Amino acid sequence: MPQRQPTPPLLDRAHFLPVAESVPAARKFVAHTLDTWALPHLREDACLCVSELVTNAVTHAYAVLVNVTLTLHGDRLRIEVTDDEPANPPPNRIPSPAPDDEGGRGLLLIAALGVASGWTTTLRTKTAWVEFPLATT
Repeated sequence: MPQRQPTPPLLDRAHFLPVAESVPAARKFVAHTLDTWALPHLREDACLCVSELVTNAVTHAYAVLVNVTLTLHGDRLRIEVTDDEPANPPPNRIPSPAPDDEGGRGLLLIAALGVASGWTTTLRTKTAWVEFPLATT
């Protein structure tokens, strides 16, 4: 019986300016990519998470560019948002905003929607990411 070759990961990437108009543009990019990859069932949660991640990068990073990368590998979709401001990493834990706080729920929402999330930093960049299972439960 012939062995099945592993499927290489799919990858799509877009670059955005750090302006408010990039948030809906990033959502549109994610929706289009997921439709192209035949994953429309992930569109709603993925677009909501990318909105939060790009909003954080635009609001807090003072970046020159915000990069959004989608990777489909194995049984997961990974969304990464990278900016060139490593000095402003997300908090070490997910915040617990007060009921009357106007913000501070984005990372909480991302953690609830994805199966894994986090961030990494290098000397030049910061990347926040979230992963989703491909199969629906």
